[in-house]
Amino acid sequence: MTAIFAVWNNYGFSLASDSNQTGSKDNQTWVDPVEKIIMLENHQIAIGSAGDSFHNGVEINEIFRSWEKSMPKEGFSKLDDYFLNFAIWFNSQKFNESGPDYDELETLFRSCFEDIFTLLSQDGDNNQLGELESRTIAIFGRDRDTLNFLAPDWDIYAAISDSAAEIVTEAEKKTDELRANLIALAPGIQNFSFLFNSEDVLDTQIMGRIYPAFKDVFGRDFDFDNELDLEILNISVSLISSLSTTSSEDLKVLMLGFGEQDWLPSGISFQLYSSFFGLRRLCVTDWSSPNRNWFMSIAIDAAIHELTRGISVDRLSEITELASEFIEPSQFEEFTEKISKQSNTKFHKTLSRIDHLTIDRLEFVSRLFVQIEALKSFLDQPVPGVGGDTKVISMTKTTRRQKYFREFE
Repeated sequence: MTAIFAVWNNYGFSLASDSNQTGSKDNQTWVDPVEKIIMLENHQIAIGSAGDSFHNGVEINEIFRSWEKSMPKEGFSKLDDYFLNFAIWFNSQKFNESGPDYDELETLFRSCFEDIFTLLSQDGDNNQLGELESRTIAIFGRDRDTLNFLAPDWDIYAAISDSAAEIVTEAEKKTDELRANLIALAPGIQNFSFLFNSEDVLDTQIMGRIYPAFKDVFGRDFDFDNELDLEILNISVSLISSLSTTSSEDLKVLMLGFGEQDWLPSGISFQLYSSFFGLRRLCVTDWSSPNRNWFMSIAIDAAIHELTRGISVDRLSEITELASEFIEPSQFEEFTEKISKQSNTKFHKTLSRIDHLTIDRLEFVSRLFVQIEALKSFLDQPVPGVGGDTKVISMTKTTRRQKYFREFE
């Protein structure tokens, strides 16, 4: 496990991480030191990563250092532009990929076909082709942060997700802006389909897995002259391209810093999933700045959540479960709302001082945040996953430095 915290204000930011990485194989568990945060050599940008140390067979820090070499020396105006440049570069890379998993592909198509078949069965003879796609997407009920930012149909899924939500957050509005700018810079993303090979010809191996799955579900052969069959195929491709198809993320990444025209730092967190038949998968999870909150984190933050809010998510669950035995159901919602309100009040009171800290104090806070998580990990787990030496990277618009703090001194 990993703890990575970025603490910031109008002065700048401080990004800190532990160095332990827990590995396991053949009923053995061990801990190795790794570098989880880096800063780009010629730009006021820092990057932290958590999860697997490799993406598609390539060490994650080597990916970001290789990306830096592809950038213009003058950099970009805003952090948003750095992120978009990375997304476009990432989308063009082959990396060290293993062979395609046709069994997984067939399973995914079969699942999509079954969901569509259920919808068509409910319609009887009144199949509405124009509504079939939106109705199929809606049954998945995915949040925006599970949508593939590099998928051709991302905008459709985001709109459906928004229609089911009460409000669209500032971070979600920023993601809309990022996506629009991405397509303006790389319009070909909207035309990609993994059904076609590099010669833009329908891939016979892929279709050879789709045909039997289609026949098993619908009880007939796939017909390219049938408008409904083509719509079913297109919807299934869209679903597989747009939604995360793994139970856990491959890599969590936090990119933060300053573009040439940025006076305040900002940060974007995202997840990288394994490529799928040439389709790159990146899910944007958050965007923020010192005007929105006091810190961003990836990976473990349970101890800091409890410190700043007075109660952790796990403890809140335990309290509400216990309280349910003594509180009338009609009062239970009010009870949980009061706890949440008190938690938010404490959070703002505890962290508001960060607005006025110098960069040295920001380093102090970010380092302690990581070490508090390490202490909780040490006390709670047989083999503590968070710990080891702590690395801290700090930047203002014009300055930068990094420090190492030994676990035992």
